[in-house]
Amino acid sequence: MRSLRLLAVAACVALGGLVVPPAAAADTAGSASTAAPQPMIIDGHRAEEDRGTARLLRDGTGVCTATIIAPEWALTTKWCVTPEGQYSLRYGALEEDGGSVVEQAPNGVVAHPSAGIALVRLDSPVQADFARLARTQQVVPGDHVQGYGWGRFCVAAPGNQADCETTYLRYTELRVSAVGLVFQCGGVTRQNHVCVTRIDGIPAGGDSGGPLFSESGYQIGVSSTSDSMFASYVHVPAFYDWISEVTGI
Repeated sequence: MRSLRLLAVAACVALGGLVVPPAAAADTAGSASTAAPQPMIIDGHRAEEDRGTARLLRDGTGVCTATIIAPEWALTTKWCVTPEGQYSLRYGALEEDGGSVVEQAPNGVVAHPSAGIALVRLDSPVQADFARLARTQQVVPGDHVQGYGWGRFCVAAPGNQADCETTYLRYTELRVSAVGLVFQCGGVTRQNHVCVTRIDGIPAGGDSGGPLFSESGYQIGVSSTSDSMFASYVHVPAFYDWISEVTGI
């Protein structure tokens, strides 16, 4: 799960298949990164509920993760989408061919001007188990949280990436190490992020844009970057007002 800037494939992470290359440059307002990295859940567990998690598709192929937050809106990382792109989402699924697919509305991508998140307007209302967005911090260092994603589940040998493509939604247990305005996460300065460390997995590639859930079940983060031990999620409460303004939720 993340908007990882992948410079080179590095250490594995664990969620369900995050191979995370080193996350480069620091994020500022929510992510000052300029590249488009991708996280995946390496290790972790097979999910038993989707909790609003959807697979973001481009030309029918899974590229990232997102969450359905309202009948006509999805939330993801802006490194996975462009205003000119055309995307669709597979939602309500625990397996890659399950659930339903909904198309993006024309000109439906709305990226935050500074943070690493984006909203995708859907071309028709959907019925789903919508992710509940946190309006307040919800977590403190030491808390256990869960990250969900559709990323790869292992680190493949060069040229054999297909061997690690997941066919089902995965999640991983993580521990909050920092949350708030400005702090270091894996040696990189973050602002308005939640930094987590692995317990039994970590996000990477196709997990970009995926959700981080608090123990109370609210989405508190959007997967941004990760390495083998740390992952950084854009802090949803910091941008809740913007999300509400755009979507009306």
